[in-house]
Amino acid sequence: MTQADRIMLVVVVVLVDILFFALPVTAFFAAYVILARPIWFREWVERLYE
Repeated sequence: MTQADRIMLVVVVVLVDILFFALPVTAFFAAYVILARPIWFREWVERLYE
């Protein structure tokens, strides 16, 4: 296996990881806040804007 083959293999593995295993954590958190409407989030926002 040449150096170029190893680099291509690493690039493919990284791209597969990014495409299939990267989770949009912020989007999941925003969906939770919108759907569940937790009390702690409202209290945090009120303290933030005091």
